[in-house]
Amino acid sequence: MRVPFDFPFRRGRRFGRRAMRLLLTYTLVWFILAGAVPSSWIIGIPAVLLAAAVSLFLSPGPGLALSPTGLLLFIPFFIIQSIMSGVDVMRRTFSPVPRIRPGMIAYRTNLEGSGRILLANVISLQPGTLSADLRDETILIHVLDTEMPVEENIRALERRIARIFPPRSAPEESA
Repeated sequence: MRVPFDFPFRRGRRFGRRAMRLLLTYTLVWFILAGAVPSSWIIGIPAVLLAAAVSLFLSPGPGLALSPTGLLLFIPFFIIQSIMSGVDVMRRTFSPVPRIRPGMIAYRTNLEGSGRILLANVISLQPGTLSADLRDETILIHVLDTEMPVEENIRALERRIARIFPPRSAPEESA
């Protein structure tokens, strides 16, 4: 087995690329949240640098693999679901006869890691649902109406989230 002599150099380049991706990502998030107002960058620049540093040093492993296409397709879905959820709860709340049959549902997901966490959080934006607990691959969900098609809605949501986090390939071995 041949050991490459430039291994530390390659590791340094990977670290640099990861740091640059994190800086760009956090800068974009700050820009979306605060806008282009120059005074917001007084806080934004230190916040971006701190977030990138914390991300690099608390999670020194390989970066999060995201599919940009999956993410771009998910954003409009996320916004629409958020609005629909708010309208649904408002409609149920202000209805003369409340249409609720509350209950709990246990949903078993195939997603792992960040995908599973995103699913548990986004479930709360589905109409009439709230993630109550996440244990291993099971998410306990409180629903306003047990007769709603909650499980099929969550399955569709899970498929969309799975497109954001493609399966990782095995690391390459040196020859």
